[in-house]
Amino acid sequence: MKESTLEGLKRPVLALVAAASVNLADACAPVISSTQARTASVLEQCDAEETKLKSELLEIAKMVEAYGDFYAAAQAYERLDDKVKAKEFYRKAAEQFATKNEFGRAAELYEKIGDKGQANKMRLEIAKQMEAEGDFLYAAAHYKESGDEKKSKELYLTIAKQEEASGKLRYAAEHYAEAGDENKAKELYRKVAEKSEKDGYSEDAARAYEQAGDEKKAQELYLIIAKKEEASGNLSYAAYNYAEAGDKDKAKELYRKAAEEGEKKGELRFAASMYKEAGDDSNAKRMQAESLKKDQIKDTDTSLKDAIKYEEESKVWLAAYNKESDIKGKAEAWKMYQARLWLAAYSYEK
Repeated sequence: MKESTLEGLKRPVLALVAAASVNLADACAPVISSTQARTASVLEQCDAEETKLKSELLEIAKMVEAYGDFYAAAQAYERLDDKVKAKEFYRKAAEQFATKNEFGRAAELYEKIGDKGQANKMRLEIAKQMEAEGDFLYAAAHYKESGDEKKSKELYLTIAKQEEASGKLRYAAEHYAEAGDENKAKELYRKVAEKSEKDGYSEDAARAYEQAGDEKKAQELYLIIAKKEEASGNLSYAAYNYAEAGDKDKAKELYRKAAEEGEKKGELRFAASMYKEAGDDSNAKRMQAESLKKDQIKDTDTSLKDAIKYEEESKVWLAAYNKESDIKGKAEAWKMYQARLWLAAYSYEK
């Protein structure tokens, strides 16, 4: 095959690989347990087309392999469930990306095939690039991910000192902690907490006191917030803050009241979550069941109409696929056919 022809085929071939991203076996899975006659009809369509899809995918895999696009070949082999070939070509694709300095993509593929060592080497290269460009925060994260804890902590320490000097105390505290200096981090979290408390941001102050290790002071603030929210009728938020303040019994009492109010208003999902927070699993399950029943009644008619519509549309796209001669056009038609077929099966199942 001439190079010019290969160049012309590359984009539509890749489009066809992408179009096959939903395996027909997966598309048919929701149908298998169904007892509806219409769904059985959809399953027959799935079975009839699966062999054709596999044959075309194998041709595509060999074509892009010959062209040297190993990533596309790996995707095709993966969808053919050829795990050995897929792994082989994902490795080759990772090597290709690495030679182009696309270390992020290379790391993802090495991770995908279970080669943690090579993935970490790629992340180390990313870290070096980012450090050279002055992006110390991104570099520090990648040094850490690559396993180079020492270098990561050095950069986090540099970042923390810069942030402290510029008055960004919360960020500085976070990065001192990443650098392993817990005492310095707690010192700055306390400064953040004191300023937030002075400015009237009680919840923010409470969280910062927690991070500073002052649980007692944090609980005092959570209790103030809880009483204020209870007085204003915001029961669920008040309950949360009572729990943070350490008063679990009061928290459960208010969670139950919030649940009962939600149930009266017909807010069944909210009521279920509040009963669960109150430790009342029996009423939580009752609310979940009633909510599900309500949703099913509402959705049944809509789902049936959707299923019929999607099944008819799938037939139109299948006809377009069989008629189309251009490979890019076939890719688009096949993609739309599979999508409509799956939606039909899913809607019948509902």
